[in-house]
Amino acid sequence: MNKLYRFLSSSKLALLLLLVFAISMAVATFVENDYGITTAWKLIYNAWWFEMVMLGLAISFLLNISKYKLLRKEKWPILLFHVSFIIILLGAAITRYTSDSGIMRIREGASSNVVISSDNYLHVHLTDGKTNKSIKKQLSFSPISNNNFSIQTNFNNKSVKISYAKFIADAVPQIIEDETEGKPIIQMVVSAGGGRETIFLERGEVEAIGAHKHKVGFDSNEKGIINITEENGGFKIFSPRDLSAFVMATETASTIVKDSLQSIQLKTLYRDGDISFVPLSYHPKGKIALVSGAEKIKDNDELKDDALVVNVDVGETSKPIKLLYRQGFLPTKHELKIDDIHLTLSYGSEPIIIPFSIHLDDFQLERYPGSTSPSSYASEVQVIDNDNRFSQRIFMNNVLDYKGYRFFQASYDTDELGTVLAVNYDWLGTNVTYLGYLLLIIGMFFTLFWKGSRFTVINKKLKKLKKTAPILLLFLMSTVAFSQQKSPEITVNTIKQQTIDKQHADLFGRLMVQDLDGRIKPINTLASEFLRKLTRKPYFEFSKEGQTVTLNANQTFLAMQAAANVWQYIPLIKVDKQKGENYFRH
Repeated sequence: MNKLYRFLSSSKLALLLLLVFAISMAVATFVENDYGITTAWKLIYNAWWFEMVMLGLAISFLLNISKYKLLRKEKWPILLFHVSFIIILLGAAITRYTSDSGIMRIREGASSNVVISSDNYLHVHLTDGKTNKSIKKQLSFSPISNNNFSIQTNFNNKSVKISYAKFIADAVPQIIEDETEGKPIIQMVVSAGGGRETIFLERGEVEAIGAHKHKVGFDSNEKGIINITEENGGFKIFSPRDLSAFVMATETASTIVKDSLQSIQLKTLYRDGDISFVPLSYHPKGKIALVSGAEKIKDNDELKDDALVVNVDVGETSKPIKLLYRQGFLPTKHELKIDDIHLTLSYGSEPIIIPFSIHLDDFQLERYPGSTSPSSYASEVQVIDNDNRFSQRIFMNNVLDYKGYRFFQASYDTDELGTVLAVNYDWLGTNVTYLGYLLLIIGMFFTLFWKGSRFTVINKKLKKLKKTAPILLLFLMSTVAFSQQKSPEITVNTIKQQTIDKQHADLFGRLMVQDLDGRIKPINTLASEFLRKLTRKPYFEFSKEGQTVTLNANQTFLAMQAAANVWQYIPLIKVDKQKGENYFRH
C-alpha cells in the first residue's frame, strides 16, 4: 500500500502525466485540422487512456496535498493551486458525462424545441408484428481508426447480430458491373435550376425532377411520362410534350415531337420546360454501389453524406445494409426484412427535446462591400416558455442564456431564410470549472504577494539594491556626460566628405527593391519617401557658418549605408520650432 501511495504521489508521475496530456492536446489539434473533429474525439478525447491521464492527474494532485503537508497556513497559496486543478478536472468530468450539445435549425417564421445531438447513435428496432425490441448504441467512425463493433441480442428465440462492415467517407453512388446480381440501369445527369445532379434509373423506375415534378422513366408502364426504352442496345424516347434536343457530339439541334416514339443517342441534351436531362450511359448488368468521393483520407467533408455499411445476421441468414447519414441532420431510417423479423435501422444524431421553444423572427446577413463573402450574420429570436416570452438578438459573441442552455450563432441555411444555432447544456460542469479557474487566479495572486513566498523574498532583495541606486545613477550620468563630450563636431567639410558622385548615386537609385507593404519600387522612390518623413524635404541640406551643402535622395541614402558611424551624429529630423523648442533647447 505504501508503494502504491509513493507511486501515485510521485512528482515524476505528475510531470509525466502533464507531459502526456500536453502532447495529446497538441496531437489532437493537428488531427482535428487534418481529419475533422469527429476523428480527434474518437482517437484522443474519447479514448479510455485519455480519461486515465486526467484521473491520474487528479489523484496525484490530491495525494500531494497530504505528502507536502499543504494544509498548513503558510502553504495555503500552494494548496489553492492543487485544489483548483482538482476542481477543474472535476468540472471537465461533469461536462464529459452529463452535458448535452448539438445544433438547432430554425426557418424564418417557425419555432423549434428540438436540438440535433452532436453525438451519433445506431438505432435498431425489431418487430414481428406482435413483439417489439429497440437497441441504441453510441458510435463514432473515422477513416483512420479501428471502427469495428458488434451488437448481439436474441429476438423470438433467434440470434440477432449487427456488426461493422465498412465506413465510407463522402459517399457517392457509382455503377459497378455485376454479372450475377446486376440489373439494367441508365445513368443520367439532370438539372432543374438548382445545379446538376446524377440519378440512376433501374428498368421500370420513374424519377420526378424539378419543382413541377417532371417525370422521367426507364422502360416504365406509367402513362403521361417521358419514357426511355431500350431494345438490343438501341434507345427510343416517348414524350407527352415536345422536347428540344441537342446532340453534343455533332452540335446539332432538333425537336422530339410529342406522342411519338423516336430513336435517340446517349449523351444528348433534352429540355422539357424548366428541366433538362442527359442520358449518359447504359449498364445492362449494373449495380449501384457507394464509394468514397474523397480524393485523400483526410478530405472528409462534413457537408457531404457518409455511409455506414453493417451486416445483419438473423439466425443463419446474413444481409448487408447501407446507412446514410450527415453530421447535423436527423438520420434516415432504413428497413430490412429477414425471415419473419422486420428491422428498422438508422445511424446519426438523435433529437433532444428542450423545455421551451425558440422562434426565429428574422435572419440577417451582411456582406463585405463588392463581395459575396458574409461579414456578419445574426438571428432575431423569441424565447417562448409557456406564458413567458421575450426577444433576443443572437450574433457573434452575443449568446442567449436561458435555463442552463446556451445558444450561439453557428451558421445559416444556403437560401439565407433559416439559421443554425449551436446549443450547449452544461450548467453544472461550466460553473464547477469556473470555480476552479477562480481559485487558480486567487492562488496565483497570493503566490506573488503572500508573506514568505519566493516572490516576496526576491522583492526584499530588490529593496536592498535601492541603496546603491544613487551610485548607479551618478555612474550613468558620468557615462552620458563622457559620451556627449566625445561626440564629433559636424561641419560643412564633414558633409562634403560624405558626398558621393551623383551619376554613381543615380545608378544606385535605379535598383528595384520591395518595401514593407510588399510593393516593388526603385531605391530612388524609397529614399525620397524616407527623407520626406525625416526632413520634410525630398533632399538633404546642411547649413553652418554661412555655408550650405545639398545632397539628393540617392546620394544621402547611399552615403548612410557607406558611413553609418558618421551619419548617426548628423542632424536629420525636422523639429517644429514652436512645439519642440522646449525639448531641444541647448
